[in-house]
Amino acid sequence: MTKYDKAVSVCFSGHRSVPFAKRRELKQCLKSEIAKAYADGYRYFYCGMAMGFDLLAAEAALSLQCELKDLQVIAVVPFRGQS
Repeated sequence: MTKYDKAVSVCFSGHRSVPFAKRRELKQCLKSEIAKAYADGYRYFYCGMAMGFDLLAAEAALSLQCELKDLQVIAVVPFRGQS
């Protein structure tokens, strides 16, 4: 396992239930906040991979990788079979 610098790392964790009607707006907000964090020097974005907010945040971060070349999204799966 590679060690990543905590000083430039962000972790995502949130509600599993995100209303469908709010997903687009939330994803846009996440993209904006991720871009701000990147501008502040953050490079590693950890996702717990749970359904709902976690995966929405991961999708938002992944969608920015074309623009933000050294942004890394890391899956943190606590146990086999997690959903």
